[in-house]
Amino acid sequence: MQYTGLSEVFGNEPPSYACVGTSDGIASYRTMEQRIQGIKANGTVGEIEVFDGLPHGFGEGTEKVENTVYF
Repeated sequence: MQYTGLSEVFGNEPPSYACVGTSDGIASYRTMEQRIQGIKANGTVGEIEVFDGLPHGFGEGTEKVENTVYF
């Protein structure tokens, strides 16, 4: 799941990965953190990576920022 502000958790989500930047004006990283926490609370695997200062749509899969590859 990328670049989304979806906040609902229904309990039947598949294993989920999200990454978002702290400067995303469309999908709040806080909303995404809460969603992943909810998914994990239901016993489903979930992971989120939050990248400081990055905006919405920050990578195409080939860029490196501070030794981190975005995919």
